[in-house]
Amino acid sequence: MFHRGWLLIILASLPLPVAAQVVITEIAAFAPTDHEWVEIYNAGPALVDLTGWKFWENSTNHGLTAFQGDGTLAPGNFAIIAQKADVFFADHPEVAGLVFDSSWSSLKEAGEEIGLKDSAGTVVELFSYLPAPEATLGKINLTLDDYTDANWHMQPGLGTPGQANIAAAAPTPTPSPEPTPTPTPSPTPTPTPLPTPTPTATPTPSPTPLPTPTPSRAVVINELMTAPTGGQTEWVELSNRGATTADLEGWTLQEGSGARRTLHGTLAAGGFLAVTPSGSLNNGGEHILLLDNSRVVVDEIAYGDWDDGSVSNNPPAPPSGAVLARNEENIFVVSGTPTQGQANRFTSVAQPTPAVSPSPRASAMPPAPTPLATRTPTPTPTAGVIPAATATPQPLPTAPKPNTSSATPAPARTPEIRGSQRVQTTAAARAAAADTALTVVGTVTALPGMLGSQIAYLADDTGGLQLYQYHKQFPPLRLGDTVEVSGIRSVVNGEARLKLANADAVRTLGNGEVTAAATTTAAALSELPPGMLVTLQGEVTGRDDSSFVLDDGTDETTVTMWRDAASEAWPMLGAQVAVTGIWQMTDDANRLRLRQPDDLDILTVPATAPTAGTTRQTFPRYALAAGVAVVVAVAGIAARRRAATPPPPA
Repeated sequence: MFHRGWLLIILASLPLPVAAQVVITEIAAFAPTDHEWVEIYNAGPALVDLTGWKFWENSTNHGLTAFQGDGTLAPGNFAIIAQKADVFFADHPEVAGLVFDSSWSSLKEAGEEIGLKDSAGTVVELFSYLPAPEATLGKINLTLDDYTDANWHMQPGLGTPGQANIAAAAPTPTPSPEPTPTPTPSPTPTPTPLPTPTPTATPTPSPTPLPTPTPSRAVVINELMTAPTGGQTEWVELSNRGATTADLEGWTLQEGSGARRTLHGTLAAGGFLAVTPSGSLNNGGEHILLLDNSRVVVDEIAYGDWDDGSVSNNPPAPPSGAVLARNEENIFVVSGTPTQGQANRFTSVAQPTPAVSPSPRASAMPPAPTPLATRTPTPTPTAGVIPAATATPQPLPTAPKPNTSSATPAPARTPEIRGSQRVQTTAAARAAAADTALTVVGTVTALPGMLGSQIAYLADDTGGLQLYQYHKQFPPLRLGDTVEVSGIRSVVNGEARLKLANADAVRTLGNGEVTAAATTTAAALSELPPGMLVTLQGEVTGRDDSSFVLDDGTDETTVTMWRDAASEAWPMLGAQVAVTGIWQMTDDANRLRLRQPDDLDILTVPATAPTAGTTRQTFPRYALAAGVAVVVAVAGIAARRRAATPPPPA
């Protein structure tokens, strides 16, 4: 008879399911496309080999490739899953831990289901995260299975990749036993600045669980020392031109290399603060950005030969010992007199110093006057950031003097880049040399957000062209708009595109009919120009987690669904469909990209066709099945042995 002890031994030898020890702890869904990342943490007592693991997002398994480290996560350590690891390191060069390269279209700022699967396909963690459009979403108690706002909160600044999350603010303010307000020297009546940004000592208490100070639109980048000499050091000076104290806690000063300096404290009205950059400023050209604690860019300047999409608008790089200083007309000019901590003074230097305005940001700063056009009275400058609680207050600078010139003011929107080459077709734009400034006219065929928040497409009879704006700044557009666009011709992954400096690079000329898609076949697609809006019809013959294969009898082509497509919107295998989309040709693959639900028309659905999708198996199911199979097999062997053994003699 089969002994029960055998069964106990066999079952004891089977691997038992254990609680997941690797958990997701921080999500950067707010970041631009290609800059997104997810942080994970080993909460268990043992090493975890992440080889073969998957990041689950948009009903898709995304593979993990070790980019930094050996792929093994030690107990109590963090690791990063980056949308693009090289881009992540440009943003976060300080991260020294384990980093994986992965790939996904875009994390949804409104929240979506994400998870982790181990190398066997077992779901380790699966949940839907909260909306996080302004900052990273951080987990408070890393070992608690709570995915509500009681255990997740928005993190200030740029997040904490590879480090412990910033603790959530206390639900009630800490009482201050001896508030000692410091009188402000500002001539205007202003709230008294506190020694810390905690608003507990103000006369009118209004505590909030998460302090989110409103960025002051009076704080600006004011002066730059980029090429020090004779014992000088590099610095970026900030100025508070407003009448109230600015709270800079969690703000950052970021350089073009991605290096950033986190700011703390407050800056009094009329005060100045010199900040030492985190990295080293390039003498020939640099891009400096000031970001608030929600990572909104409130002021920026690109100078010299730094390519921010419009080099011709950059002020010149100052020579050694000189500075770039903002004058009262809101224009950066070279001055031979550094005035760290004081109002700017302007003296000549040996070389010419043409004055050029910084590139304006529609989201943070009113448009600065263009140096070649008539200068108009300076609008209120953008908010900037100043990080020192000990900055010495200075008298408020005088208001900008109104311009009395009688020349005709420049148009409100002037998208064309100075010296740009006007081309007649998108084909000519695609054929132009890289880094060429171009102006082209076309019809909008894909709106920002359809294929990516940073891109749009325009087209004409010769094909199409991608428009790219890093900061997601586009004017209001409609499909069918005729637009004039100016930008720098560049290439990404083999696809030509026009890189735009800001929203003013696009000027709407009119609105007409939505562009009709060209009817074609799968076999003819490779002969068509890229970026073209096309339509074809065929049978769905294959599917994976992010696309399906369409066969129209002439050939097969890959079709990708629109962003945020629900699983029920996908066509079945064997279905006859008609699709319309942007024909994209890149170094990786050629594919037809659908923009919206109207781009997919399911004509017929076979009644017996299976629905393609990802099958989720959990460990307990197959482990139990395997255990039962082993038990049955062992029991059968034992029975056969008993049958083969002769009975003992009577």
